Amino acid sequence: MSDRKPLKVSGLLQSGKISRDPNAVQLEEFGARTGFRASSTGPLQIALADIDDSPYQPRTLYDPIEIDNLAHSLAAAGLKEPVLLRAKSDGRHELIYGHRRTRAGRNLGWTEIAAYVVTHSDREAELAAMVSNEARVDLTDYERGMLYRRSIASGFAATQTDIANLFGTTQGRVSRCMAMLKLPDTYLVMLDQKPDLFGSRCAEDIAHLLKEYPAETALIEDGVHRITEEGADQKSVKQWVQQMVKQKHNTAGPKEHAVVTDRAGRAMFTAKRAGREVTIRIQATEIEAKEVEEIVLAALRKRAEKVFE
Repeated sequence: MSDRKPLKVSGLLQSGKISRDPNAVQLEEFGARTGFRASSTGPLQIALADIDDSPYQPRTLYDPIEIDNLAHSLAAAGLKEPVLLRAKSDGRHELIYGHRRTRAGRNLGWTEIAAYVVTHSDREAELAAMVSNEARVDLTDYERGMLYRRSIASGFAATQTDIANLFGTTQGRVSRCMAMLKLPDTYLVMLDQKPDLFGSRCAEDIAHLLKEYPAETALIEDGVHRITEEGADQKSVKQWVQQMVKQKHNTAGPKEHAVVTDRAGRAMFTAKRAGREVTIRIQATEIEAKEVEEIVLAALRKRAEKVFE
């Protein structure tokens, strides 16, 4: 397989070098990538009741809120890009791409949708679904990792370089996404339930933490759970775990050092204790010292009152 990346027709369109129907050009781009030609000459109106999902679709979950938002967009602006279907022997049609638009159309009560209809074998349909859906910006890194692995299992690629050429991406991206699949089962179960929980960069951090702190697996899992339970930024997982490990190891010493962070893992306050002396340092520039002083004094007064209870 050639190392040359497939031609990005969309770039030629944006530059004005190509002015033909972008939907027709998109079909030609699929042919350039996958080695087969689309047989459709133009979009047709196909009954939504006769359209089935693709068994090769890499997306595992659909966000109902995103589908609703897409439905609002379709209601306001209409369908700008037809979906792509393949004709089945039983008279029905199977989606190759356009699963979200089809769902949004059904939510709007549409009975038909504009579609290009092509004739493909199962193998051609699998490859077309894989290539077209990988290009979607809303496909998660985890879903891409599973897609890349399937391309090898199905015989479309043999190496990561082959995968990069097939999907018109970089080998680095392929490597990062496929590395996610090597995480322990605990994290794969999380991603099966919520594929967008964290991306490949966060997965690299998790793998690094597991190697650096093999005895802190529970703490590392807590760091990941913060993403869903506390709304923490996935970029904060590594920093939060490192801070928690540091605090844990410092509890036995004569001096204790604690860090209070926000949901994004940014240090807001640090507190250091030496004997019976406690020093609080304000790290966040947007917080006034007077405000902190009032909070601390209120807490101390409340504690003092308990002495006489």
